[in-house]
Amino acid sequence: MSYRNIKVNSTSPDVSNDISIASTNLLDAGRAGVNCVLRKTSTGWGSPSCLKSYAGHLNFEEDTHGGNTNYRYDAEDNYCTRKAGGEYDLTLNITFENTDGIYAPLSNSSWVKSYLFNGTAFNNKKVLLKAVIGSNRVFVNSNYTIQWMTGNPDQTITNSTPLGPMSYSNHEYGSIVYGLYTGSGTNEYVSIRFIDVYGCAITTGAISSIQSITAKIIE
Repeated sequence: MSYRNIKVNSTSPDVSNDISIASTNLLDAGRAGVNCVLRKTSTGWGSPSCLKSYAGHLNFEEDTHGGNTNYRYDAEDNYCTRKAGGEYDLTLNITFENTDGIYAPLSNSSWVKSYLFNGTAFNNKKVLLKAVIGSNRVFVNSNYTIQWMTGNPDQTITNSTPLGPMSYSNHEYGSIVYGLYTGSGTNEYVSIRFIDVYGCAITTGAISSIQSITAKIIE
């Protein structure tokens, strides 16, 4: 019969009229990696288009420390976090930038002002950024507005690109600020920067222990 003349990549039907097709026969030889979701694109299947990882957690938790009310933030400053043990799972792909320069309230190798994402590791990856920041109780009526951004942390904020909405907090209530970062294939800085601020200093003591920064590779 005519259907026995049908072939798929030179494979003909067997005696049971079945044609065996391996995953490598589907448009290209790409295969899904571990913890990935197979996804179809205009050019094929498999690893070239498999970007979603369920093992992409990057975690940071602030540790308790003694701050200094003299270290007050100004608009355009980078939000500073303490370095603590076991901050990130992918430490080889993220560089912690020490606080220094005109857009940080102090210079100290124990503090972080921004994170340099490795271009190769995060190429075409989408990363959901979330920061939970405690209220600033050092000064009554203090308040601030912050935002995730990508761009050189040592340059004016006009040279940076917002990664999500602004978030407002005051001396009574903390805030959660979200961002969505997409890797471009080149090394890029990611940081939280102050849009405006009044009376806020680097967080001290117990308030710092409730802060956390989490990044999740979502695609």
